[in-house]
Amino acid sequence: LCFLRQFRSSIQKSDYLALRLGFITEHRLPLSYDFHKYMVRSMEDEFHAILGIRYESL
Repeated sequence: LCFLRQFRSSIQKSDYLALRLGFITEHRLPLSYDFHKYMVRSMEDEFHAILGIRYESL
């Protein structure tokens, strides 16, 4: 199911908020933690690891 969802539109806001809260709770971070910035950075790092190029250089 998760594999197929990546090809659809964005996730529901409630799913994103649940994911964010779960991550923040598990890692004992403040609620002000910039989860979106973390997610973007993680995806860029993964993109680089798979393709060997930095996303911002495209």
